[in-house]
Amino acid sequence: MPLKKFGLALGGAISATLFVGVMNEPTAFAEVNHETSRLVEQSFNLSPGGSLGVSPDERWESITAEVSPNDYKEAGLTANAANLAPTCINAVEEWGFIQVYNRCGVDIRVKVVMAFGPDSPCHIVVDGTRHNISPAFGRIDRVELC
Repeated sequence: MPLKKFGLALGGAISATLFVGVMNEPTAFAEVNHETSRLVEQSFNLSPGGSLGVSPDERWESITAEVSPNDYKEAGLTANAANLAPTCINAVEEWGFIQVYNRCGVDIRVKVVMAFGPDSPCHIVVDGTRHNISPAFGRIDRVELC
């Protein structure tokens, strides 16, 4: 009866294949896939205001950002400042209503925080459009992301 042998072949840095077979003689079966062996995990730490350039010919599986709650404290940001809408979102009062303009390149969900009045509910503002949020009860204080 032939002896069953199990082998684990690694094909590159991030993939693995399990081979199960019946073999009479030891056989080499490990094979490196050179396409996947070039993939390398890299980490970068950016300081405040720092940036990372990525050239178009680089292939990235994913880019993630890790932020701890203490990062806002260290940066001197309040909870409100951390939720502010980007500057490509503009809220104005027109004819007694709050209009929010979106020039960000993507749809954004926002709410308008009013001074001396109720805040608006969250609304999606489609890129390149304006959205009638609510009647203008009070003064516009800020626009926050939802």
